Amino acid sequence: MFRSVKAIFNKEKNKFELSVDYSLNCVSTDLDCDEHTHGYVEMVYCFSGTALNYVDGISYWMHKGDVLLIDYNSTHAIYPKQHTCYCDIMLKPSFFNKYISENSGIMSLFELDEFSQFKFSTKSKKIIHFSIEEQKKVEFLIKAMDDELKHKKIADVSMKRSALCMLLTLIFRHMTGEEVVSLNGDLLDYINEHCDERLTESLLAEKCSYSKEYFSRKFKQLAGKTFSQYLCERRLNKARDLLLNTRKTVDVILLESGFTSRGEFFKKFEQKFGETPLTYRKSQKSVLL
Repeated sequence: MFRSVKAIFNKEKNKFELSVDYSLNCVSTDLDCDEHTHGYVEMVYCFSGTALNYVDGISYWMHKGDVLLIDYNSTHAIYPKQHTCYCDIMLKPSFFNKYISENSGIMSLFELDEFSQFKFSTKSKKIIHFSIEEQKKVEFLIKAMDDELKHKKIADVSMKRSALCMLLTLIFRHMTGEEVVSLNGDLLDYINEHCDERLTESLLAEKCSYSKEYFSRKFKQLAGKTFSQYLCERRLNKARDLLLNTRKTVDVILLESGFTSRGEFFKKFEQKFGETPLTYRKSQKSVLL
């Protein structure tokens, strides 16, 4: 699903320009993309991996299920911290006015005056996180658009526009909401999925647009334990699953589970499971035999 796109780089202006009204480009890379600008609105959806982005000089971490919103003529740089797969969804400013009046149905959700607020909304909320269920919808729509762009079919223009409009609807709903990640089951899903990454209470509080103190209090009400206790538990459970289901070494497993200290990992693991990681692996496998 990786394709070239009609985006032309103007080296003299250090700027990407789009030769069509809208398109998308899926990228799988671990290479940096230094600061540049683009003459179109860009929405970057992360399929997998982690990347540090800079938009107008401000840093934003992007993980699986995140959408980064970048206004036209903004500066942008992206630095993957591991192999990252993401999709650039690109819309020229003319798109919003050109197609809004030519469609009905789902397009009726977007009145012209609401679309005109897009620029201001992205300034106040750059990162949107989709829940696991929402990610399935988003990725289905991206793949549908990609397929229509690759293969000329009957009514392909209508299919592309429909998929794009549904995708914009999902994003628009989050843009008009009050939180990026809500303090509910979606947040726990997010932590479960990203527990092997560098998660901090401050980072998640910022994602939820809360103070760290308020976030801590509400999180304990939600999960029944502190953030650090919950995160440690998820990491230990992931380490246990890797011990039982793979042949990876303990040193590899502790890193893939989100731990950075061998001593801390062994201590926490033995506290929870009553044995060291290697002893636990041997004893559990002997039980299965």
